[in-house]
Amino acid sequence: MTTKVDYPQLEKLADEVRRAETAIDAGINTLRGSDSGVPTLNTTPKITGNRLTPSVSLSPAPTLFGNTEAGSACHGAHGWAKSVMIDVLVAFSGTLDSDRDRLNMAIALYRDADARSESRLKVDALLKANRNQLDVLSTHITLNHGDDKPQPGQINRLGQLLGNESQGNTVVGGDFNSVANDDSPSAQALRGYAGRGFDLGASTIHDGWGGTSATNRPIDHLLPRGVGAAGEAHRFDRQQSDHDGQLVDVRLPSW
Repeated sequence: MTTKVDYPQLEKLADEVRRAETAIDAGINTLRGSDSGVPTLNTTPKITGNRLTPSVSLSPAPTLFGNTEAGSACHGAHGWAKSVMIDVLVAFSGTLDSDRDRLNMAIALYRDADARSESRLKVDALLKANRNQLDVLSTHITLNHGDDKPQPGQINRLGQLLGNESQGNTVVGGDFNSVANDDSPSAQALRGYAGRGFDLGASTIHDGWGGTSATNRPIDHLLPRGVGAAGEAHRFDRQQSDHDGQLVDVRLPSW
């Protein structure tokens, strides 16, 4: 199922929700600031004998409903209704705020999904364009000596030349002079090939001898991308070499 998202309409809706929230908040502030009756302070002086003494008293609060008993009842009912309305508007404002946040999050998620889909489509198009191509490369990475450690840079440089999975079917093999399973810079650079679509485990030999180097360290690697390893890797005798050979069958895609 394909869903088309109209971003301008969604953004307009989010803006209208924001405007409604602003209007509701303004109404809340108006209701909270209004008062239909406040008692007044009467400070008329009073004469007692031949002395003038101050007299302080509260006059009844003038209201929109008058100073009668019925007016006071109406004033009380109005205050109660106003309090209830403020509570309702506060709750409504909170709902609008939550809705606006969820709407903005939905827009962001849709945009992210669209961006990832666009990226995937570009990769698929490139893979389709390169489906009839198979690159096979051999390498021999320099052995580190003392303070001279060129391996990480060489491994990274080779990875840059190999590109990412969109560049199609590739098999690269050789003596990398580095394992892939420790914390060394060379191993970290080698593990970075997984992010380029290569299968780092395709050449692992499970015969109990370790790797194929003279010291049985797994520093020789055969890394396929776009082609699948068919079964486990095997070793064959080194004969005139100081390394054993690696035999890895790969399954080509159905071109």
